[in-house]
Amino acid sequence: MSFVLHPQDVPNGLALATLGTRYMLALVELNDDETPKEVMPDSKRSTVSTTPETSPHTDADNAPRGARKWNELSPAQQAGILCSDAKFRLFVAERTDQRAENIDSEEAAQFIRISCAVDSRKKILPGSNHAELWDALVSRFRAWERAPSAGIDQ
Repeated sequence: MSFVLHPQDVPNGLALATLGTRYMLALVELNDDETPKEVMPDSKRSTVSTTPETSPHTDADNAPRGARKWNELSPAQQAGILCSDAKFRLFVAERTDQRAENIDSEEAAQFIRISCAVDSRKKILPGSNHAELWDALVSRFRAWERAPSAGIDQ
């Protein structure tokens, strides 16, 4: 995604910022009257943090309040989350010599079942040999993800 700001619309703080200063951009859906659309309160959302110690992607300090940490989830729950993760599906694609667009959640789930020697992700029980295989798979994924260029096979 990219956007262009007219020089007259750039705040001085942004225009005069040191090169390399980092910013975050937030998108908010607007109502017809240009006011922000109300978001469902956190208390009504089901939140699960996929953040490490924890998650494959971000740090635990950025987890939504009340979210469960990655290591508090069962391996089956973790597997369900990763199957929906686009980076994990790319990781799977590279290991199965398939095109990334051919890997959907079900293909990712099948990869996990084969990798963990189970016929159902629910059988990846903590303390089991299957859980050890799962932990090893997650470790490989995280290492791949941290690589300077995700996509380099490790």
